[in-house]
Amino acid sequence: MSIVFRPVLVTAPVGLPVEVSDCKKHAVIEHAESDSLVEEYLSAATAEMDGFRGILGRAILTQTWQLQVAGWCTRFLLPVPDVSAVEITYFDEDGAEQSGPNVTPQAVATGTMVRIPSNWSRPALEADSDGPVSVKFTCGFDDASAVPSDIKVAIMQLAAHMFAEREGISIAEPVYDRLISKYRWSVI
Repeated sequence: MSIVFRPVLVTAPVGLPVEVSDCKKHAVIEHAESDSLVEEYLSAATAEMDGFRGILGRAILTQTWQLQVAGWCTRFLLPVPDVSAVEITYFDEDGAEQSGPNVTPQAVATGTMVRIPSNWSRPALEADSDGPVSVKFTCGFDDASAVPSDIKVAIMQLAAHMFAEREGISIAEPVYDRLISKYRWSVI
């Protein structure tokens, strides 16, 4: 078993899953002077929930992450669901970057499994590299229209709470937790 390093965000999602105008309607904010502040709170609320480190443990909008691995494995477990594409590259024994095998992501109970084909020979890797194998993966909903409405409502609730309670008082959790509970991804 090879050492796997923590995923690193390569390409951040573009935009937000909720429009500022929708959040303003939700929070009953009528003045345009608050648009930039509402957008900041939407960004913060989304960041709180998004990615494998977020409350949901999954990507909300399309984004690309990369894992570095210390050596060849027969399979790699990616820490999020909803993976749409995977690219494997590696540094060979001469230090040249090479393309790895073509793989297909497979949803499993603990994330997304990527299996190296058994007929693919595992070439020698660069000896001086801690992580010569790179697994780059794209995950998340395609665009804001594909994001489930209960996730959007939870983001708006959190952003509206931040707008109304700027001292950092905790949000009323029961409704918020119920909205996101079925999308929360965790390993048991």
